[in-house]
Amino acid sequence: MTNILSKYLGKYDDQDYIFLHTSPTKNDGELLQGILNIPINEVEKVRYFIKFLSGASGQVNRVVISLPISDSNFKDFITTHKLISIISDEYPSDSRFEIQWLVDEESDGSEDLKTNDELVDLCGAFLRSRDDHHILESFDSKDIVYSYPGFSVNSWVIVYYSNGFLNYISFEQG
Repeated sequence: MTNILSKYLGKYDDQDYIFLHTSPTKNDGELLQGILNIPINEVEKVRYFIKFLSGASGQVNRVVISLPISDSNFKDFITTHKLISIISDEYPSDSRFEIQWLVDEESDGSEDLKTNDELVDLCGAFLRSRDDHHILESFDSKDIVYSYPGFSVNSWVIVYYSNGFLNYISFEQG
């Protein structure tokens, strides 16, 4: 964990720490770099909403970042972070099931896995329905959705590349 992240995570002080691109602070670039583990050269071009809360009820971290990045740097990001396309054969079926359960409002958790196209459509609908969707580049059904194996409804990351932007959405509760 970088020094800047340790300032906000795990303090259990019942404080909301909110960082928003429309009201940046001098440490936001360092914070973004700590979260994404990549250099952020032009913070003013990054759109983001970051919220950390630690308190008696546990910890909730919510991160939404959209930053301009080249196609080759995006591919490096995916490789470095060991992200896998959620529709690839390499992606674990239990994690895929968790994604489906998260993004499908009508799922009761007992359904069979959706087809690749159905799952991508559900992810798109989920991303467009979020109250922070305006921060993200618009999602297209041709976009590839990446995540970590081990995805769960209480700890997840969704990443996609659209219109020259890396779009990173994560949530953790525990």
